[in-house]
Amino acid sequence: MEENKIAKQLKIFRNANNLTAKQVSYYLQEQGLYVEARSIYDYESGSRMPNVNVFLHLCHLYGCTDVLHEFGYDNIQAPDIAD
Repeated sequence: MEENKIAKQLKIFRNANNLTAKQVSYYLQEQGLYVEARSIYDYESGSRMPNVNVFLHLCHLYGCTDVLHEFGYDNIQAPDIAD
């Protein structure tokens, strides 16, 4: 997974929604996820990656409906799983 691609998109989505890192942090805390505003900046710089639960909540907050496409992974093929 290209972490920089995810980091850049997280920042773009936050800015497009006119949200501060502190506002995002408050939203996550309301969801029971205790993420500091500093961590939001870390996710956006690529120095840390959010866990899946935090990532999905961020996508919901930012209005991402097609996560693979919106984060640049729309060419990923599903693995062929034999029954």
